[in-house]
Amino acid sequence: MTEREATRLRIWQVECTLLDAVLLLTFDGRELSNLARAAGVELPACRCPDERALVAAVHRACHAETPLALQLERLLDLMHRGAIDALQAYGLEAFGGDLVGRDLWTVPHLAARLWAVLTSPDPAADGLRIYLRGALAFDGVRSLAGRIQTPPAAHEELTA
Repeated sequence: MTEREATRLRIWQVECTLLDAVLLLTFDGRELSNLARAAGVELPACRCPDERALVAAVHRACHAETPLALQLERLLDLMHRGAIDALQAYGLEAFGGDLVGRDLWTVPHLAARLWAVLTSPDPAADGLRIYLRGALAFDGVRSLAGRIQTPPAAHEELTA
């Protein structure tokens, strides 16, 4: 491990919203559940179909240097090594430029790129993380809005 790599942020130091995005984009519910159980994390009894309770339990375990946090950090580093190396090789501005000004779902290897930026020790990464948090919220709400059908009468009132 290089000195520069050793200074990367640890999983318990990273921004929460982006961590959740990385977890959800990298692992499915079954994988997260298996990892959590193997690390001794007590999971909620409910079987929420959208896995919110599971992700919340995993997220809470990542707020400290727990066995699950360490295991997830190792797995994310291994799985997303190419993006981490690319960020270190090209620098934040060049690497991050591909994440800005476009719909995030069009970004190749989004989870890997988010993990690389999320754990970057570069102080300039703070601004990019703020942007990405907002972009994820915007894209998510826009996607949700596209799924919700506005009643015709309400739509007519809004456009009149």
